[in-house]
Amino acid sequence: MSFSEFVRKRREQLGKSQAELARTSGLWREQVANIERDPSIRRMNPETLAGLAKGLEIPLDSILEAAGYRPAGARQ
Repeated sequence: MSFSEFVRKRREQLGKSQAELARTSGLWREQVANIERDPSIRRMNPETLAGLAKGLEIPLDSILEAAGYRPAGARQ
């Protein structure tokens, strides 16, 4: 599953709109839309990833793993 799919699927599981995810993540709605639309997005700054983790209500490790920054199961 691509990072884009991961973000969209989790957002939908929570029943949040892109605008709601943006608000709870500290991002612009357009940023959320771009992340969900572009499966090639791989490099994001740490603040964006931390905000997404908060908005998606998952541990930071999970979002780092989904974004490819940490191998699956390599938790600290």
